[in-house]
Amino acid sequence: DGLMRPAEWKRLVGRTAFAHHERLVLSEFVAKAHGQHLGQQLLRGTALLGVCFFSASGSHAAGEAGMHAVGALLVGAVTGLGGGTVNNVVVGATPVGWMRDTAFLKAALLAGLLGFYAWPLVERQLGCGGAAAEGVRFGVESAALGALAVVGAQQGIVRGLSPLVSACFGVTITLGGVMRDVLCQRELRLGDLDGCQSYALASFCGGAVYVGLRELHVWNCAGSTHKLVAGGLPIGLRIALGASTAIAVRAFAWQRRPEGLLSGMDECADANER
Repeated sequence: DGLMRPAEWKRLVGRTAFAHHERLVLSEFVAKAHGQHLGQQLLRGTALLGVCFFSASGSHAAGEAGMHAVGALLVGAVTGLGGGTVNNVVVGATPVGWMRDTAFLKAALLAGLLGFYAWPLVERQLGCGGAAAEGVRFGVESAALGALAVVGAQQGIVRGLSPLVSACFGVTITLGGVMRDVLCQRELRLGDLDGCQSYALASFCGGAVYVGLRELHVWNCAGSTHKLVAGGLPIGLRIALGASTAIAVRAFAWQRRPEGLLSGMDECADANER
């Protein structure tokens, strides 16, 4: 009759919920089982590095926007942890990472303090200002972007998502920078036209390179014999190349400023009319 009885509905929901939670539990088990592996330690260190750099940059930007220490610490923590929180919530990994491993929250707060108190002092001692100060911040954010792009892509891989979606997770993990700009009432930096802050393009390229190298590693090691490289591609090399790609895109964007890497919609329309 096309109708579902309450008992049938409960059984359907129960099976679906069980399968979902089973996947989450299995993913968590695999992550914990390999937690002491060198590759996992490298990824954790990379994540901590990205969180610290982003938190320091966010706290410093908040201080320049006129916030006091508490407000700057909040903005710094949101900058460093916001994107990872979004990724965790999207895939249903709750409690989110910094709640399960408080080292990330502690690192974000400590880096925020350094960004608010130590960073301006160092700038004054070195006489950095104007373009030099902007270059320093750009470099710090680029390093954070490269690190978190790799970590975001790995989040997608661990959850069994497709390579394309995993690479996109390398973009969404940088949303903390967008949250910072909103809180500080700054120009949004995810994909503005002046390639100086090409968050989306750089982080996607870095995440895509990391995912691509991981797929190559799996293909190489599948079966009883290796196909290209004995032992596959070391995870340290994959991390370094992925992060370096994001940093290289940012460096190229800095060299091309103010033209930018990509043209705006009106510029593309004008070019197509010719």
